[in-house]
Amino acid sequence: MVEFLRSALRRPVVQITSGILTVMIIGGYGIGLLEGTQDITEGNNPFWWAIVTMTTVGYGDFSPMSPEGRLFAVVIMFAGISLIALLTATISSVFVARKIREDKGLEKLNVTDHILLCGWNKNVDRIMDSLQSLSQGKKLQIVLINEASEDAIAAIRNKYREIKFKFVRGDYTRETILERANLKSASTAIVVPNDSLEAGSHPDEKTIFGTLTMKTLAPNIRVIAYITERENLTHIKRANADEVILSDDLGAYMIASHVLDPGVPQTLSREEIRTMPQLGEDIYRAIGRLPGISGGDFSARFNVRGGDHDQVLVTLDGLELQEPFHLKDIAGGALSIVDLEVVGGVDLMTGGFPADYGDRQSAVLDMESRTPGPGRRISAGVGLTNIRVLAEGGTGDMDWLLSARR
Repeated sequence: MVEFLRSALRRPVVQITSGILTVMIIGGYGIGLLEGTQDITEGNNPFWWAIVTMTTVGYGDFSPMSPEGRLFAVVIMFAGISLIALLTATISSVFVARKIREDKGLEKLNVTDHILLCGWNKNVDRIMDSLQSLSQGKKLQIVLINEASEDAIAAIRNKYREIKFKFVRGDYTRETILERANLKSASTAIVVPNDSLEAGSHPDEKTIFGTLTMKTLAPNIRVIAYITERENLTHIKRANADEVILSDDLGAYMIASHVLDPGVPQTLSREEIRTMPQLGEDIYRAIGRLPGISGGDFSARFNVRGGDHDQVLVTLDGLELQEPFHLKDIAGGALSIVDLEVVGGVDLMTGGFPADYGDRQSAVLDMESRTPGPGRRISAGVGLTNIRVLAEGGTGDMDWLLSARR
């Protein structure tokens, strides 16, 4: 108790408040002694007069009549004005200092159900554009965690005024920084790699470490991780990331879709596609088993959310594939021409994708070919429904990958 009182008395607000109470008591007793038997000296009137005089309210219901009393009143006025002004300035300075610390990202935030955006790179603007366009007027509250300059943070705030921003400065892999951003009360965390990294480090390393830290501190938070290399897909999923986005033109949109419409875009590796139920190592038939997508027994074509199969845009390394099927006489295409061994991974968006991807209404299936392995290699395979041949290699300046599937 004694230690608490000592700590409280060291606070400027407590000291000034004590001074105000002291002046009020001295003023009440002093005016009672100086004014004798006037109305101002009856009951609690002296103390009422003292507080009214100190705050310069000046109701005029009581006033000293003697010269001594009036001189004493002047002293009380100046003392009261000084103390009240000092109290106002002290309280204001506390709020101003807190606001400055908050703008500099040094203050612990008191927010809930917010979105954490961890990291800073050139895609932040694109992510914000997608979040703002998909929010449909909903007020978003986003906490930025990074070490960007104050000018960069101010530019983001000015550009996206419809989004309520908070800022925490620091490394998002540190527990103290995440606690300052109130991680446990956040709804979603987006982790993007930084533009500037320490020498010898890979951008995905920090993303994986940050995801692992967040999932350890707050297991229930949704973490959407943005990585640059498909080879790290297995590592980031071992860190328990809920969704993983690969660095490409669709990345910013897919991040926003995962935040505002969870489960719409999906990123799949070749290993994941292999483990899915399918016929004849056919990537199309594997995609047709995903939630929200339907496929026929005889056709490799699939439909998304009730739309026609021709409303799905299919690309391989950015190039559109037109009717990529074998045996078109059987239900429009019994097998796809895409060899699963060529594909490094797949990004699938089902609805609401940007207009850059044409006038399709159902989905975008964006496939990326894998990087050829070292040396020259030729492989062949015979399955229940197909025969395939794959050749790959490199000459130092150029890598090549050739595939035939029948």
